Amino acid sequence: MRILLVEDDAMLGDAVRAGLAQDGARVDWVRGLSDARLALVEHDYKAVLLDLGLPEGSGLKVLASMRARYDATPVLIITARDRLSERIAGLDAGADDYIVKPFQLDELQARLRAVLRRSSNTVVSAMRRGDVAIEPARQIVTRAGKEVSLSA
Repeated sequence: MRILLVEDDAMLGDAVRAGLAQDGARVDWVRGLSDARLALVEHDYKAVLLDLGLPEGSGLKVLASMRARYDATPVLIITARDRLSERIAGLDAGADDYIVKPFQLDELQARLRAVLRRSSNTVVSAMRRGDVAIEPARQIVTRAGKEVSLSA
């Protein structure tokens, strides 16, 4: 699963990228609006984690350009902007979820899984048959509680 992280803070960006990589995600990390726009045109992402306070301007510009192109890629806003009016503006602009910094990595991962589940129209987190479990949102298969290595 390939994720785009748009975050200018080096420490936070590094922590988020490392945490998502542990879950098996491939994270492309960019720090500005122009790099985000370019990445979105050049690659196909399962989701975008989008900071609003970027050096070149608001991340809402990236979101607006995505939605103007009818790009339905799920967007999870990650920002320090915590006022109700800002949260509403982000969601009304087309974001699928909104989380305020500082946040726990576990919560970010859970929100990302929920956004991916909703975008794929998957309502269950895991499907089970005997001792085999499939978790589509996390792209994991287990058998008897042990992860099974599968190719794409």
